[in-house]
Amino acid sequence: MDTEAGEVAVLISDMKYSPVGAAAPSVLMSQYTTDINGIIGRFGKAISIIGAISDYLDKGGNEISLRSPYYFIVLGNQENVVEIRNFISLLLKKKSHLVDNIESGFNYGHPEYSFGISNKCYQLNNEPTFLGYEEADNVDTCTIKLKVPLENYRWLMAYENIFRDALKVRSLYGSSVNVDKIEIDVKDITGSDKQLNREATATVDLKIFNMPTDSEVIEWNLELPITNYTLFNEFFEGADDENDPNKSYSVLDFLTGIFQGGVVTHDMKPNYILVSKND
Repeated sequence: MDTEAGEVAVLISDMKYSPVGAAAPSVLMSQYTTDINGIIGRFGKAISIIGAISDYLDKGGNEISLRSPYYFIVLGNQENVVEIRNFISLLLKKKSHLVDNIESGFNYGHPEYSFGISNKCYQLNNEPTFLGYEEADNVDTCTIKLKVPLENYRWLMAYENIFRDALKVRSLYGSSVNVDKIEIDVKDITGSDKQLNREATATVDLKIFNMPTDSEVIEWNLELPITNYTLFNEFFEGADDENDPNKSYSVLDFLTGIFQGGVVTHDMKPNYILVSKND
């Protein structure tokens, strides 16, 4: 695989690793976790695990499960993994087969952003600076519309409650700041011309009031839900039998191997917004 040329590796598997040997299965699975840690760690690239479901047929062709899990594992450089993850997830979602995706080994740096039309203040050019702050209560106060693109993050971030929990906002000099309304706009494009594209944007109303000085600095950041397995729980919980078509026998051990230091997802860096009473 030539990652310098943008190539990625994609493995499709039901992830039902079945250890064979003299040791007890629990011991072998622990070794599996350690092995994955070392292999992925040495690879040193980004990884995304995409969960999907399909029907499951026995040897006689009889359908015995409508929600049997399987996985796409994508490895490569971060920007290429994101692109392929979105392509695969779009196709799965179109057929109602997508569960969720999980990622590791990413370094996002600062969250990207832009601004919409503000209220009781105005933006200075295209800078993260707002002038003409008007003092008011929390109902009709200075409101900044922060727009955050989400398509590069795992798809769970497009859930309003998940994004709200991930968004961290504070003032540095004592003003009150509230995260008010959040709107998530998602456009999944899977056209007949085989175009695949995902656009997702969170628009956040940041309300600033009780400003004690002539200016304020608002710090904001995202704490990504890196290890949130909520949408996978039905396949992880009670996964004790490798022959159960409704469960994923060894995926948690695989994920544990990834997240136990083998691959590091770097914390995101904060952004800052200056708000001033002066024009």
